[in-house]
Amino acid sequence: MALTHALSTNNYGTAHLIVATSAANGTHTTLATALADAVTGDTVFLRDSVTENVTLVAGINISAWSGGSLNTPSISGTITCSSAGTSTISGIELITNSAPFLTVSGSAASIVNLRDCYLNASNNTGISHTSSNAASVINVTNCSGNIGTTGITMHVSTSAGNIIYVSSNLSNTGASVTPSSVSTGAVSVNNSSFGFNLSTSSVGILTTCNSYIDNSSNNSTVITTAGTGGANLFNSVYLSGTASCISIGAGTTVNISEITANSTNTNPITGAGTIVLGSVTMPSTGHVINTTTQTLRFFQAGEYIGRTVSTAPSAGMIGEQIRAVIASGSATALTTNTPLSITSISLTPGIWDLSGIVGFVSNAATSTTQTQMSLSQTNNTIISSTYGDQSIANTFPALLADQVTITIPSYRVSLSATTIYYLVVQATFTLNTLSAYGRISATRVS
Repeated sequence: MALTHALSTNNYGTAHLIVATSAANGTHTTLATALADAVTGDTVFLRDSVTENVTLVAGINISAWSGGSLNTPSISGTITCSSAGTSTISGIELITNSAPFLTVSGSAASIVNLRDCYLNASNNTGISHTSSNAASVINVTNCSGNIGTTGITMHVSTSAGNIIYVSSNLSNTGASVTPSSVSTGAVSVNNSSFGFNLSTSSVGILTTCNSYIDNSSNNSTVITTAGTGGANLFNSVYLSGTASCISIGAGTTVNISEITANSTNTNPITGAGTIVLGSVTMPSTGHVINTTTQTLRFFQAGEYIGRTVSTAPSAGMIGEQIRAVIASGSATALTTNTPLSITSISLTPGIWDLSGIVGFVSNAATSTTQTQMSLSQTNNTIISSTYGDQSIANTFPALLADQVTITIPSYRVSLSATTIYYLVVQATFTLNTLSAYGRISATRVS
């Protein structure tokens, strides 16, 4: 019902569009009629709560009327926007009525700002973003809200555009484990606290920064990636109870820096995808990252703090050790004055501390006058006679080789490509046989 704006009972000066259930208190009794009378640049003030579905034309705003009732006025129903331009909804409780409280659809560059609102996903997922326009954005700023039942979540985004949360606190009293998802564009969570899970699929991208994501009471993984997109997780805390905090799907990449993954699961971070890893704190009983591909993120300055648990570092992590051993019972036969690789290791790019040790097994009649070993990048090749970190030789009067052990203490190598190092042995001996055994090992330091 549209009312006459000039009536003394409902003339509020510059606020010429006011929705009130009583005709005496406003200019319109329904939100739909107020929006129909509005033009670009207008703000429709909501004095009293309404239950209706409306279409929001970009350029028109909806705001709580400061002179209204003590309770925050609410809209129970769906607000749909598909036009180009920007609209702001502020100070209002948005309530699902068996459908999303906000749907941004179509192909236009629709921008909807939700400011200081209460987002009440009581019986349906709250936000549906399906616009095909990459410039379409939903900004959620200084909002609070809640998910009220299972099987629903706060948002589902299949849009090419973005949803951006800033300084918002959204809880989950309904104990839902259904993630808020993004499949095409991006979702960004900044300086916010969520009580529900988040996920990506297809080419969707998720970013969290300075945020707190906690669904530990439901023992549910809080970040899940799938498809070919991924996530950027920075300066945030994730709590998941007995479930893994973060699950990285095959084909996705997750960049991590300065996060806390709090889980009692053996693997707080898991999956078949790729993790680009900065600093991670794991304060609960779970401490293992077992993603298929792990890459270190380097910082210009600073150090990595050592692990305090008994599990070995994963491949690619600082402290990773690669070693190859030939036991004395499996010693390899040598030919005098002929270098031989008795074992080898393959090292991936990085900085490694490399070392080796060799022992000998001979018959009683074997006489040995020289032993040499090298940690060489060339198979069956002793590094030149100018010995250094990677090679050593002993020359002595004839004696039994069983009395000889030679060692190359730890030294550092920097590799830009995967490199094989061979444990190469050479000896000068007479009269009988001589065999060699030993170990080559490397520890990743960066």
